[in-house]
Amino acid sequence: MKEYKILLNIVFSGIWAQLVMIIASVVFARLYSPAAFGTLAYVSGFASIIAIVSGLRFDYIVFSKKDKEKSLYNIISFLIMFVFHLVVVFMILGLDLISDLISDRSYWLVFFSFSSSVFYLSTQLLISIKEYSFFSKIRVFQAIFQLGTGLLFFYVSPDIGLILAYSISQLLIGILVYYFNFNPFFNLKIKEIKDCFLENFKNAFHNSVIVLIQYSTPFAPILIGEYLYHTNDVGAFFLLSSAICAPLAIFRRSLVNLFNGELTSPRKARVLIGKTTNKLLILLGTLFLLVCGIVVILIFSEEIVLLVFGKQWVVYSDFMLPLFVFFYLDMFFQPFTTLLPLWGRQNYSMFLESLRFGLVYVLLPLLAFWLSLSYFNVLIGYFFLSTSIYILTILKVFKYIIPPLKIN
Repeated sequence: MKEYKILLNIVFSGIWAQLVMIIASVVFARLYSPAAFGTLAYVSGFASIIAIVSGLRFDYIVFSKKDKEKSLYNIISFLIMFVFHLVVVFMILGLDLISDLISDRSYWLVFFSFSSSVFYLSTQLLISIKEYSFFSKIRVFQAIFQLGTGLLFFYVSPDIGLILAYSISQLLIGILVYYFNFNPFFNLKIKEIKDCFLENFKNAFHNSVIVLIQYSTPFAPILIGEYLYHTNDVGAFFLLSSAICAPLAIFRRSLVNLFNGELTSPRKARVLIGKTTNKLLILLGTLFLLVCGIVVILIFSEEIVLLVFGKQWVVYSDFMLPLFVFFYLDMFFQPFTTLLPLWGRQNYSMFLESLRFGLVYVLLPLLAFWLSLSYFNVLIGYFFLSTSIYILTILKVFKYIIPPLKIN
């Protein structure tokens, strides 16, 4: 089957990128302090959210367009992103002149955000034109470059070395992608770009609001933790979650690419499910791997953290079990959240994502403050609330894929 060949190709080629990222996490954990990881978490949390929506999701609309239209939507998303960051830079410079509230961290945040946006939109460009192999190679190059620059900048500036390594590697690799794929953009005319922007602005803005809410919720533990708890706790969450998520993200990202590229309607999803054999075996195998992971972490969590990351992180070994369970489920659940907006069901998607946003950014911080919850308990609450919304989303998706039987 074409779809499964694409999925397997992305999975196996993506393993190398994630392997390098895991190695980088292990190396950086032994070099950089938890506080340095906490600063990186704060900056990358905001920047990653901005990167997803700064192109107003024209990069997302492109998936449902014909090949000859894709260059138009890709360049519009890049131009909007560039103008957005240019405006933000001038705003920060202006505020810096009249106020003492602007810190150096604001400039690093914008730089990290711009770099992340360039890299993110460049990968979206490759996926939209179905260059899956090039997409996987680019991820490997970026991960290797990030590892090398992280080692270099530790000896130059250990406080911001991680920020420099992550941002510079993403920026240069993103520019490289556009360099190799820029020819189709030369044929576009200004009127074409303007008309397309005006025609699709409303839909793109609507999708951007949904995605802003959706993609900001994974950073709730970081943003809540930054203001209510110690930076070291946030850094530990960022490091351990990144390490656990990295191998699982291979399959999750592959599913997202498959869904966005191939399942552009409920009918196509229904056909794919109908072609899938051994559904029960797949489900049982998935549950078996989850149980095995839980047992191993329950017995050896401290030993794993000590061996992999070093003794300064052992105090945070309790984070391992809830992080593994959540990201294992997230690997399968999160790709389904992309289908409702892709199928034009933005209203229900907006409702669910708004509900999750309110739960994790309003209810959870209030409970943490009133009940004096530990950071660990905040993580448990976040995982429970997010998973509940995932389940509601999946139920809605399958309602469209498998319509109710008609009774004669």
